[in-house]
Amino acid sequence: MTPSALFFTLGGAALLLLSGYLWGIRQGRSERDQLREALEEQEEKLAQRIATPVLEAMQHQLNHILQPLSEQAQHSQVLEEELRKAMQSFSQRQADEASLKETLQEVLAPIVERERRELALSALPAHDSDDRRGLPVLLNAIATEGGFTTVLLSDEVGLPLATNNSAEDTDMFAGVSSLLVSMFDRIAESGQPTPMAVVLRDDDNQIVIHRVFRVQQERYVLTAVNKGTLLTPDALDPAVTPIEQALNRPTWST
Repeated sequence: MTPSALFFTLGGAALLLLSGYLWGIRQGRSERDQLREALEEQEEKLAQRIATPVLEAMQHQLNHILQPLSEQAQHSQVLEEELRKAMQSFSQRQADEASLKETLQEVLAPIVERERRELALSALPAHDSDDRRGLPVLLNAIATEGGFTTVLLSDEVGLPLATNNSAEDTDMFAGVSSLLVSMFDRIAESGQPTPMAVVLRDDDNQIVIHRVFRVQQERYVLTAVNKGTLLTPDALDPAVTPIEQALNRPTWST
């Protein structure tokens, strides 16, 4: 064998060994990679197996804690809603009661005022006096208790006999009362019952009541003026009694 053939033969054998070694290295690397992947997969599965029961236990424990809180929160919301409805109902009831109370007060106000006036006027005593100087005191008391601006006592021909201190337009009201007495007489002459009182209202919202009464065959007219408060024809009836008592005194001086 020639030296060149021997060289090529040795070289080929070396290359064959080298290629086998390289193939072995590659094969070993592939197997190591596969083994590493298998190990990682097993580790992941093992971690999941370990973690799942722990997580489930934690989730169960958490649900056990949160469930009462959730139920309590729902119960609180229900209570809050019921309380809100109750407060709304209470507020509406209060508003309705306040409105009803206000309406009743408006409706009953004239009746209450009339009863108050009648009670106050009926409690007035006839002042002890043997002349006309006692009448103004009585008329002042009638004006104060009855809420009148002007109180006037006149005879049937329109002559003013006494007034309260703050009376205004007394001659005019006395003249009107005389005309009313004449009109009442005509009504009586026609066969109708004789009127005893009349209430007038002018365009200035002034209410005037004239009450005719008789003492010892003489007729008198008690006139009272009010601003804005509606009066009934019998509003002065309680005040007539003390005036009659004062007029019935035997001694009078002018």
